Order: sequence, then structure tokens, then C-alpha cells
Amino acid sequence: MIADTYPAKRYPANPLTPQGARHLLEGRHPVIRLRSPDDSVLLELFGGASIPDWGLSPECVQLKSPPEDLIAGWRFIDQQSANEDGVRNLGVVNEAVEIKLPIVVHARNGIELRKMLNTLFGSLDPERTGTFSWWTPEFGYWYGPARWFKPPREPVAISGDECTAETTIAVRIDGGFFRGLDDVAQFGFAYDEMRDDFEVDYYTDLGPNWPIRYFGQGGGYVFAAQGQLRWRDDPNRRIGTEGRTFVAGPYDDGEFSETETDYQVLEFQLGKMLEFGAADDGWVRMGRHADGSWNGYGTRIRVTGGSIRLSAFNNYHETHVETWPIFPPPLPGEYIRVEAGDPDANDGEGDPRIFRVKRGWVKASITTFKTRDDAGITPLGASFRGGGCGGHASAAWIGQGTPASLTFFSLGDASVVTQSGVIPRLNIGTVPRWDRYTLYGPGTFEIAAGPGSTQMVKFGPLLPNQIVRLNSDGSGKRVFDATKVPATAEELLEHREMLDELKDLAPLGHDNLTLQANASAYGVVPPQGNLHQLLEGWFTRPIPAKPSGLPAQEVNVAVSISGGNSNSRIIASGTPLRRWPQ
Repeated sequence: MIADTYPAKRYPANPLTPQGARHLLEGRHPVIRLRSPDDSVLLELFGGASIPDWGLSPECVQLKSPPEDLIAGWRFIDQQSANEDGVRNLGVVNEAVEIKLPIVVHARNGIELRKMLNTLFGSLDPERTGTFSWWTPEFGYWYGPARWFKPPREPVAISGDECTAETTIAVRIDGGFFRGLDDVAQFGFAYDEMRDDFEVDYYTDLGPNWPIRYFGQGGGYVFAAQGQLRWRDDPNRRIGTEGRTFVAGPYDDGEFSETETDYQVLEFQLGKMLEFGAADDGWVRMGRHADGSWNGYGTRIRVTGGSIRLSAFNNYHETHVETWPIFPPPLPGEYIRVEAGDPDANDGEGDPRIFRVKRGWVKASITTFKTRDDAGITPLGASFRGGGCGGHASAAWIGQGTPASLTFFSLGDASVVTQSGVIPRLNIGTVPRWDRYTLYGPGTFEIAAGPGSTQMVKFGPLLPNQIVRLNSDGSGKRVFDATKVPATAEELLEHREMLDELKDLAPLGHDNLTLQANASAYGVVPPQGNLHQLLEGWFTRPIPAKPSGLPAQEVNVAVSISGGNSNSRIIASGTPLRRWPQ
């Protein structure tokens, strides 16, 4: 695939030629590639990248003529009664794609030709699948896991006097369709009891809901404009500036000023790149004076270009807790999510001293930083439940190192709640698509049986750390257990009856074999027993294919989670399929 690591050998081995670059920029020809099963060889069969430097690296494999049989066949499933005219169609079963690739192998001499033929046939395998891919600027990237289908029938040149050899290789894509890049979307709890999208412009501050305090010798100030929190560099000094830090919060809009518990979730989105030396801050568990201003207590998570730093503030004095390196650096459009406290820790009793920082493009779902305040120096308790943001503008020779702008800021309570919403789905393929839904416990999950359906598929309850995937096509294993973390002793005790019931179903003397047969892919036995008994209903509508004459249409699938928390989420993923790759 596109994101695969670069292979050890690529043919042709030369960089892109001027002629090849022109073909790619103009989009004149499709880019057709064949990658070996072990990803060690990449053959550029057609397109701009397939043009060799005939003087330096003529070794290559090129298509001699267009590929044959790119579209798979199909079989009709029909029914006909004894006195019925014609047949009644019940469905269609698609065959595998059996592609013939007429190729010509080039080399500088007969010895190198033998090496190229050896590499070519070594890159094909009837048991393991490589990747046959096709890219055009109009329709994008499509690929298929391809195995060696049939050996060449025509003789292949073996003479040492030959510099070229012609043959036909046949590969098979078992699935019957070309695949596109996955469409992935996520639904998780939105902790936005407090939220500011900075829609109102304030050119010298952030408005009446945000008390602001500055530290440092430098100038500059924070303000809101054009839907973002922004920093204005020192207006009175452009050369040899000094740094300045700001703390905005605790936020108070008259309706929300603090969370109900110590478990907080804070989130913001970066609007631009962090400049050198600058930082963006998230503040949780902030305290306040009677007038609403910050009293010097709180926990700060500082995001820089290369690290995340957790610090405790007590009466304005900073105490470092931990620093964690990050790569790549935070980029514009990324979401940063701070989770103060883990309600699932300690057998579900929770641990307010655990801190997580997550990041991501669609949602902040990738854990980048996790630690525990073992020393207990971060403020905790009913007096410290506010939240805010901040940043640092660094000193520079010209201007200041500017913190990234923020497109929004939100804060909420991570206590157990029920939330519902929709997951947007987009199918750019020409075939209706059945999605995969990955459920992260705890909670009970409901997913609509299809786009626009009011019938719900219910699964659960899942325990903390349990991960289950539902394959909506139903053609294989419907429920796949991907849990890595074993259940706690308390959870095993709670569900002992279900485990005993599962053992009762085992043949005499085979209790352990029966338990392992129901274990996850990582060998973890679910305390609920067979997970299929947690499933109610099934999916009836696929994601519709792209209309023939119109752009792909986005549809929504209704979802809900009950009894969950900040760790609960549903990830929907689906692979678009096409019969014809361009």
C-alpha cells in the first residue's frame, strides 16, 4: 500500500526521470505496481515511475500491452419452479480477479537479464500474497492482495546474448474486487459541558468568560479573532524580544465553572504550527479566588514541538512531574486530549492520579503520554475542578516564537454517562460495503442496523479494557475478541455464573479447552463467557455504493453508548471496493 515501507529493491532503480515526472504531473498514464509478498521488491510496471534511465539503470519490468481480465466474473444464483417461465434471481456470487500481465523484462546484458528474471519470479508466490496496485489522479489508489495464479506458458529467453525477455504472468486477487483506502470514523464521549469556539472577536483578550494572567518580561498578548484563540507578538519590540507566558482560566460562563468530580477531560485543536521554543498549555484542576481569577493552583500539561511536560502548581510554584518526548511534532489540525484521572483503574474504583494525553487527526485517540503522580503533588479535591488553557511565546531575535492558535477548547466531567450520536460513513466504491465496528469498553453499545435504520444492534455490556470487533457482513466470524488485558479478580467473581455455565457446556474433562476456545486473539478469556450471548440483533443494510453519475454521498449510522466513560468508543471502518480500478 501507499504507506508501506520502501522496498529493498525497486525496478527501475533510478530516480524519477524528467519524462516520468511529466507523465505523473499531467496524470497521463495510470501508475501500475506489483509488490512482492515480503515487501522487498517493487516493480514499476507502468506509468511515469516505470521509465528507466537507459544508460545507468536499464533493468526494469514493463507492461508490453494492457492487462487482461481486470474485471472479475460472477455467477448468478437463480431459482425456477417447474411451471415458471424464466428464472428468479436470488443473488450474485463474484469470482476472483484473474489478471494476465503481458510484460517485457529489460536488462543491460544477458547476465543481468537472468538476475532480473530470477527477481521477477522470486517476487511471485502462490501461497503468500503481494500487492497489485493501480493509481490515477481522478480515481485515486486501488489495490488487491495478489498471489501467483499460473506459471508462464510461453518459453522465456535463456540465451546470454539476449537483453530482453517477454512473458505473461498471471496473478489472482481472491476477494474479487479492487480495494481502496479504508474509510474510518469514530464516536466517543464528547466532554464539552464547557466549550468555546472563539466565534466572537475580542482583539485584546478572550472575553468576559476568561480571566487571563501573564508572566515573564516579554510583551505580546492573547486574543480571539476569526474563530481561533491567537497570540500577538510583542507590538512594541520586534528585535531581540523576550518570552512571555499566559494562563487563561478558570473558565466561567455563568452556567459552567467546574466539573462535578476530579475526573476531567480537556480537549483542544491546533490551528497552526507551533513555532520554535513556543508551547500550548492545557490546564486541569484549577483553583480560583472569590472573584473567579486563578489562585495559583492547578495541573498544567505543556505541549511543545518535541515533548509533553506535566507540572503541578501550588501557590504559583511549579513542580515538575514528568516529561515525555513526542514525534512527530504537533501539526495543524491535530486534536490534543488530556484525561485527568482514570475511572477504570483499581478494579473500576478509579485513580485520579493517572494522567493521559492523546492526539489524533479525526479524534484524539492515540495515547501519546501516560503517567501517574505517585508523589501526590498535583492539586486534588472539590476546590480544584476548574479548567483553562495557556501558552508560552518564546524569546527570539525577530518577533517571538508564537504558540499555535486554537480552534476550540472544551472541558467536561469524565464520570459515567450515556451519549448518542451518529458516525458519518462515505463509500467511494462501486459496490455496497459492509463495515467493521470496533467497540472499546466499558459500556453497552448500540449501532443502527444500517444507514437510516431505526433498528439497533445491541452489544454488551463490555468491561473496562475489553475490545470487540463486529463484522457486519456476517460472512465470517461475526464477533472477534481483541482484548489484551485480562479481567480483574473482582470482574471474574462478578461473572462467575457465566463462566460456570460455559464450563457446563464442555465435554467431560475438557473445561480448559472450552474456555480457551472462547478466548480472545491474545488468549484472554472473557469473564462473560461466550461473547455471542451479548449480541442482540444484526445488521441489515450495507453502506450504499457511489452513484454512477454523482459524487459519493455521505450517510450517517446512529450509535449510542450507555454505562461508559472517557475510554469508551466505537470505531467504524470500511474498505471501499471497485470492479474496475480506474
